[in-house]
Amino acid sequence: MRPVASGMSMNPQQTLTQQDGLGPPRQQQTADWYALRLLSNYRLFLLICITALFYLNPHPTVLGQKDSSLFHGTLISYLVAAVMFNHLIRIEKPDPDTQFYLQAYIDIICITLMMYASGGIQSGFGILLVANIAIIGIFTPARYTFLFAAIATTAVMTQEIYTNISSSTANTSLIKTGLTGMALFAVAYITSVVIQRRFPYQGEEERLRKDIFRAVELNQRIIQQMDSGIIVIDEQWQVKLINDSAALLLGLEQSPRKKVLSELSPQLQTAFLEWKRSPLAGVKAFKNPRSDNELLPHFSPLGNHGTLISLEDYGQIAQQVQQLKLASLGGLTASIAHEIRNPLAAISNAVQLVNENETIGAEDRHLLDIAERHCQRINHIIEDILQLSRREKNNPQDIEVASFVSEFAHRFKEQQPGKGVCITSESMPGIHIEFDRSHLEQILTNLCLNAITHNPEKADLHIILRSGISEPRHLPFIEIADNGKGIEKKTGSDIFEPFYTTTHNGTGLGLFIIRELCEINNAQINLMPAERGACFRIQIGRTAGTH
Repeated sequence: MRPVASGMSMNPQQTLTQQDGLGPPRQQQTADWYALRLLSNYRLFLLICITALFYLNPHPTVLGQKDSSLFHGTLISYLVAAVMFNHLIRIEKPDPDTQFYLQAYIDIICITLMMYASGGIQSGFGILLVANIAIIGIFTPARYTFLFAAIATTAVMTQEIYTNISSSTANTSLIKTGLTGMALFAVAYITSVVIQRRFPYQGEEERLRKDIFRAVELNQRIIQQMDSGIIVIDEQWQVKLINDSAALLLGLEQSPRKKVLSELSPQLQTAFLEWKRSPLAGVKAFKNPRSDNELLPHFSPLGNHGTLISLEDYGQIAQQVQQLKLASLGGLTASIAHEIRNPLAAISNAVQLVNENETIGAEDRHLLDIAERHCQRINHIIEDILQLSRREKNNPQDIEVASFVSEFAHRFKEQQPGKGVCITSESMPGIHIEFDRSHLEQILTNLCLNAITHNPEKADLHIILRSGISEPRHLPFIEIADNGKGIEKKTGSDIFEPFYTTTHNGTGLGLFIIRELCEINNAQINLMPAERGACFRIQIGRTAGTH
């Protein structure tokens, strides 16, 4: 089930990806946001210093002495890239690995270009590459550190060889270039191998933070999937978290973001205040006007962090209690019925034997007929009780109402030949419900038979089966209406009580059994007002696919 609102501290649409530990495994990240922030801060500080020296120093410097325009263009581009990188780190997009390695490549390229524009390895820019490799080595595995050390060494040697080829004067800086390359690899080894072995818990804090984050997301996902409604409020009664089940039970159509408890449900706030006044007195169910169902709240204090509220559908609880009650009474009623049935059979047989005596007078025979008729009535009551006690647990199935009602109407009409009964169906297509198919068949059969039984003199009896969606709860219903004599208003409230009957031959258990079957299937049956005849409505509490 699950549709509607989200919690305050979670996004219910968020899916757990591979890094949550619930998807396919992927390669562990080699960089983290802390390393990126450190590298970004170092880069910005370095560029500010170089920019100040290049533009504000009145005396000639080594910066850009060979190619001032190249140095100027590279410096401006590097500054723009640094600002852009800093923004991407703040919004944490894209992932840290992509950013880290992209920035490392840009650093090597820009520093090498500024080195070339400033006269080569003698300008001192090689030390900046050493610092970059040191940062990379601290926060990434050794193979990546040595890779970037090799790239930086290749870039330095390439620009130095190009300088020698393009220059008319001899250049003796190749030794310094080689030493710089050796320094890059030495720093890579020291930072990525020696330091990481010496301090193996360098990134433990960040890993722990990720583990905690994954655990929090997993807990939030579990809360969202719970059938019970969960709400967390702070000490100002502000809703901090609400799962989909709670939003569904409260009938919320919009996200309850930044709402207080009174806006969420005034009835729930009243129950909360009663619990605050007397925590040991227990709580009572309340009727929720939005969803028109009864909810049972439970409150648990969270110390100084507010209150945890759990909501349960009281109708489902009552249904479970009813099933347990019927199960416990089943054996008792069955044994009592058997105990009554045995002597009743003896009485009925004795009456039949006496009735066969031809010497009995008319008055005595009339009394025997009364006794026989009442024996049969008691036997029918016993059969209904045994049927009620033997009833198995319901087996909800997905039923398409329109087709089921149409097939039932056709089948029932064939089973009543020669009685002049007209039965039709008027159903809204596309409605699916969860209901025990055999129970629904029995309910409709008993209601249609009741209409025939209570209108024996009506030759043009017309029974209509209707189905649709009720307002305002938007729940499916099935109606059984007839054009008979109807039911008196004064008896309308008693017809579902056990042993209540308006006929001499009735047991008074038919409608009672129908009501019990409806309640077991999370449905209600009511007598609806009708201008002519009787109309029963079965209000089904859940559609197919809901829980």
